[in-house]
Amino acid sequence: MTAAGLYKKFHGKPPANMRDTKLPVADYDSHPELAQLGKLVSITIGEQNIDEPWAKKITWSPAEAPDLAAEPGGKQLYIVGGKQDLSDLLRNLPVDIEKVKLDLGFCYQVEYLTAKKFDRFKPIVYYHDLGEETGVPPRITYNRKNKRIHFVGGEYVVRPEGITN
Repeated sequence: MTAAGLYKKFHGKPPANMRDTKLPVADYDSHPELAQLGKLVSITIGEQNIDEPWAKKITWSPAEAPDLAAEPGGKQLYIVGGKQDLSDLLRNLPVDIEKVKLDLGFCYQVEYLTAKKFDRFKPIVYYHDLGEETGVPPRITYNRKNKRIHFVGGEYVVRPEGITN
């Protein structure tokens, strides 16, 4: 499947345009095309299976929101563009801020704004709890040097009804 094919399957209509992110293909694990799922509203990260569980919701304003995207097979989520600088937030997380690559914990929920056919193309904020079926949510990592957020692992898949598991 192509990125345009996944977009059409997910939204219920073909994409109106294609955009070059100007980012190196290597940043997207050799996927030269990604399907935009919507504008990211928030991700909820944290750790539950430790002595002191914690959770943090990272939110974006509409003006700074990155795109939530997926590779054409719908097996990998990506965060593209927008403001991904988490420098101010890192001081409030249990991470070593001296490292370049940081594991920020599990991603338990993702919220994004998009318009889909089954809601008559009305813009709606959708949310998906990740790991709700198998108990295996993805982890979120952050590269301080590149100021990029990444989804790692998990057992989700992008389907027409949304991001499942």
